[in-house]
Amino acid sequence: MTIYKSFIKNNRSHSYFADKGTGSGSLKTEGGLRELAHYGFRHMKVPSCSQSYPNNISLYSEAGFTLIELILIIVLLGIVSITAMVKWPSGLDDKAATMEMKRAIRYAQHMAMTREYTTSTPWGINIDSNKYSIKSSDTETASAEFINRYLLGNSTNTISPSTSMYFNGLGEPIQTDGTPLTSSTTYTINGSNELTVCPETGYVAEGPSCP
Repeated sequence: MTIYKSFIKNNRSHSYFADKGTGSGSLKTEGGLRELAHYGFRHMKVPSCSQSYPNNISLYSEAGFTLIELILIIVLLGIVSITAMVKWPSGLDDKAATMEMKRAIRYAQHMAMTREYTTSTPWGINIDSNKYSIKSSDTETASAEFINRYLLGNSTNTISPSTSMYFNGLGEPIQTDGTPLTSSTTYTINGSNELTVCPETGYVAEGPSCP
């Protein structure tokens, strides 16, 4: 409306107006309308890019990260990852292999105690070339996952000595003739971790001796 009034003031004597000379603002020709439009564009104020708006709204958003900030974040993440790798505990695979061997011995003991026991067909764990099998001394075996199995399914894991261990119906470690063992048997996993099967009770202890 302000531009329109300004146009009338500066062009009131022009033939565009029906009431020539009075400047009442009544345009009578199409040319007058076009001239008004041109006048408006010439005198219209365009806000600058940095102009502020109500409620602190700006034409440009300031949110986001700069390239330098993104590079710093990537560098920091790399430092944290390297530090975590250096401080990550070692020997976890050896510990896991030892725990599997312990569970296998306990499972063989469980099978001996829950099956009908005879001195000729005791249940136990058979060790052969770093593989173990849970079976009776004849042809009966446990499920397929416990037959000729490497520790953690990895042939690089070692078990020594290659000594089989059998149990009677009470869970006691026994000799091949069925008489209970009088001494403990120690297995070494991957050359360092040890498990000891205690006589009389069949308890499987971690370490080189019974408690």
